[in-house]
Amino acid sequence: MLKTLLPRLYYSTFFNKSSIGQLYIVSEDIDTYFCFNNHKGFLFPQADEQLTIKLDVHSSSGKKILSKNFNLNAHDSLSVSIRDLLKEKLTIGKEEILGSIVCTTPKTTLQNHFYTYYRDDKTESVAMIHPQSTVGRKTTDRSWISNQIIHTKDLENITLYQMNHSRGTSSCHYYLRSVADGSIFAEADVSVKQLGVTKVKFDLTDSPAQLCLSLDNLLSPNGKPLIMRRYKNNKFTINHG
Repeated sequence: MLKTLLPRLYYSTFFNKSSIGQLYIVSEDIDTYFCFNNHKGFLFPQADEQLTIKLDVHSSSGKKILSKNFNLNAHDSLSVSIRDLLKEKLTIGKEEILGSIVCTTPKTTLQNHFYTYYRDDKTESVAMIHPQSTVGRKTTDRSWISNQIIHTKDLENITLYQMNHSRGTSSCHYYLRSVADGSIFAEADVSVKQLGVTKVKFDLTDSPAQLCLSLDNLLSPNGKPLIMRRYKNNKFTINHG
């Protein structure tokens, strides 16, 4: 009934189980690419089925900026520059513009996990990340400890980029602890609106040789931050926390 009477609501990110979200980073130097392929064509080569993709771009506060539809034939792939899309709406400068992109495949609940490709034109740094969870699930109260050890040698700083996939505003507290003795090196609070994004930058001056990241609660199921390691030569790497 909902699908028939209110199709726009039915296909929104909160009702369509195929909606997958990830954050973007855009500036004059950095671009984020939305990369997608028609999974049906790869899984079932004999099928000749077109797939419709709806891409929603949101601001850091979660407000929708624009929507764009793409049609992919069987075996087709797609790469879209978020910076180029935002040039239609925003002025791109040196300062980073953050936000979220949500991919929905209307008329199907098939969860097509796209990839986000981050590239710095100036330093030639690159990173490829797949989204972590579907959009619209309830916030969890589960604490989380990263399995990664952050080796701080040759690092200038680290930045945590956090997206909120849940249905409402969520908050958490970050801890950076010394692996050697568990002492807190740095900590910070963040609050993120639904489909919004924020970042926290930590200077690593006088830091221990090894750090571990933890949160007191995840903002959404599997809603781990992305960790950008910025090296002293200004290059970066990005991966899941």
